[in-house]
Amino acid sequence: FKSNLSEYFFHFLKKRYKTPELIAEFSYNILELSRKYQNKCAILKVFYEIWIKYLRLLQTLSEISFF
Repeated sequence: FKSNLSEYFFHFLKKRYKTPELIAEFSYNILELSRKYQNKCAILKVFYEIWIKYLRLLQTLSEISFF
């Protein structure tokens, strides 16, 4: 199926880890490890930069009030 990175990643985690607690824990660990080792691996650097931009966008959108 066709999806963006966030949808694919979520479906992967949901299929593999089943519970919201395990999904959140694994997601945090992936993000933290990519942050920690981004200077040693170009792929992790790109992954980390994409996710940080995505998280900032989500935060910005959640702060916008349309009413």
